Amino acid sequence: MQKVVTFLKRHYEKLILLFLLVIFIFSLIYLIYIIIRAQTAVTIEDLEIQKPKPDYVRFDFSNPEYNVKANLKQDKIWIKSLARAKRDAKDFYTDLLNPITAAKCPNCKHIIPRWYFNNKQCPYCGKILKKPPGETVIKVPDDADVDGIPDKLEAEHGLSNSNKEDALYDKDKDGFSNIDEYNDKKFNTEFWNPKSRPPLAYRLSVAGVQRTKLSILLKKVMASGEDKKKWMVQLEIYNKGRWRTRFKYIGNSIIVNGNEYIIKNVIYRTKKVWNRNIKNYLSVDDSLVDIQAPGSDDVIRLQIMQPVYSPRKDVVFRDYLNNKSFKVVVGRRFTIGDDNTGFETYELVAIGQNQTGNIATIKMVTPDGKLGPPITIGPVPKAEKPKSPAGAKKDNYTIGDMGGEPAPPGPPN
Repeated sequence: MQKVVTFLKRHYEKLILLFLLVIFIFSLIYLIYIIIRAQTAVTIEDLEIQKPKPDYVRFDFSNPEYNVKANLKQDKIWIKSLARAKRDAKDFYTDLLNPITAAKCPNCKHIIPRWYFNNKQCPYCGKILKKPPGETVIKVPDDADVDGIPDKLEAEHGLSNSNKEDALYDKDKDGFSNIDEYNDKKFNTEFWNPKSRPPLAYRLSVAGVQRTKLSILLKKVMASGEDKKKWMVQLEIYNKGRWRTRFKYIGNSIIVNGNEYIIKNVIYRTKKVWNRNIKNYLSVDDSLVDIQAPGSDDVIRLQIMQPVYSPRKDVVFRDYLNNKSFKVVVGRRFTIGDDNTGFETYELVAIGQNQTGNIATIKMVTPDGKLGPPITIGPVPKAEKPKSPAGAKKDNYTIGDMGGEPAPPGPPN
């Protein structure tokens, strides 16, 4: 027994290592066994996702109804659109490929089928909708779709003699519909020629009338002596995205909202203001400065720390062809159009009002510089009136004498 204890004391480390080695060998054998078994137990079929049974109705595409070539030969491109419910009027219908002709109810402003505009009741407000004037189609010979344009003319210029809606399209993209240009006997226009059209002024409407806020602020007048020409004027002018301080004298020029002005006169004065801290009156600067644009009779007066507005009102015009707006001052000229339609220059001669709202009178400038007969531009309908722009966009226009910058943030204190 003593020998066994002595042996264990001498070799117990080796015995422990031997025991661990045996466990490791058995573990390795068991791992190899598991791997071999897994390879034989799991097959590729076991890993495949089973295809679900179809939960839809199968169609027989061998049916002649689905024979595309045969249907195209019969001019049967798609199934004819019909009313989907009995409550729908049989006179109109729509689907994704056949949009319905609609108009806005003048009473409740809802968009409704044009079919109702024939002394019928609006489905929303119930009021009788009379047929608008000028809606009668002028009957012409050989007009299969009765859209007012002869079949021969439609075939020559890519229109369809079986689709009366294409008379309302604008083939030459000049802002006037095909039927309007075909029926226009005053200007003898051609609906396929963008250069042959009514005056572009008929695309305009008055979106608003306003005075432009000038981006200038009078801060201080430093009067020294009796000679006004030596008095220094401190101005804050918004330029290139921030307010900038400028020191000027009578006769100096400044650029405000993209236009040049000359400082014409300075009136130095002060006023008494009660100060609660010292409980007494203080004299503060209340001077005036007059500026004037070269060649203009309008004098703009600046007052210390008071906002400044243009002396004349601006008319905000909107061109419904591209829904763009721009501003024009009375007496100024502007040019509208593009390379497709050509360009026309007009002069804004007057602003007025009638029962519909603001109106503007413009005259076309002829090539020799003379003014044509007056054209009255009416207002945008109230439901469609756009926001007034900060400045006219010039991508598709050549707008003369309308320089300016976006409305600046509030002036510095």
